[in-house]
Amino acid sequence: MKLCVRTFSAIFALVLLVTGVRTGASGYWEGNVVVSKAVEGKKRIALTFDDGPHPGRTPEILDLLDQYGIKATFFVVGENAAAYPDIIQREISEGHELGNHTDTHKMLKNASSAEIEQQICSVEDRLLEIGEYRPKLLRPPGGLYNQNVLDFLREKTRKKTTKI
Repeated sequence: MKLCVRTFSAIFALVLLVTGVRTGASGYWEGNVVVSKAVEGKKRIALTFDDGPHPGRTPEILDLLDQYGIKATFFVVGENAAAYPDIIQREISEGHELGNHTDTHKMLKNASSAEIEQQICSVEDRLLEIGEYRPKLLRPPGGLYNQNVLDFLREKTRKKTTKI
């Protein structure tokens, strides 16, 4: 709990620092896929957590977020979601956003097209099964992706199976 509280305090300090800075629109488009985006002219910060859910840390984080009335985005690893569905259900029921962080935390930059599809679609299938939730965001592990990832997301978006 101490580590979690210390981490949350550091994040809160960062929020205070960042909210004093005006953010403008940033990011770029790769076809019809938004690679990065910020709200223009608004002072905001997105609180995100990757690689969960974790059986010890995630409930502590959720307790702290609830205590302060803060919502966050949790980028979920599919195999972790399958192992801890109760935590996923709690994240959803408390109004947090869930994003896709691949099924096994595989780096997508060097993955084949078939691996990319499996890694992304598995998480969607698991979240639909656990909580009837379809993620709208994808954060590739390490922030690394290649043209095959963008092509897959464009095709997926075109088919309207999900919004990315």
